[in-house]
Amino acid sequence: MHLHILHRLFEFKWHFHPEYELTFIVKGNGIRLIGNSNQEFCDNDFVLIGPNLPHTWFGKANGNEEFEAKAIQMPVDFIEK
Repeated sequence: MHLHILHRLFEFKWHFHPEYELTFIVKGNGIRLIGNSNQEFCDNDFVLIGPNLPHTWFGKANGNEEFEAKAIQMPVDFIEK
């Protein structure tokens, strides 16, 4: 699954799924939570998240700007073979 996200707000949506997720933050900044890790993110942030690992990004864009993110979710067998 491929996602292209454009929003003024990254809402806190703590979630997990059985796929690996490769996420690229094209534009935006805020806080990234993955498992028990809490880190700031900014433009050009690139991260691979393992299966069933809880995660979320949150932050608010300035002025008329928007966050832009791209994500690809890949089945476990695609990565682990």
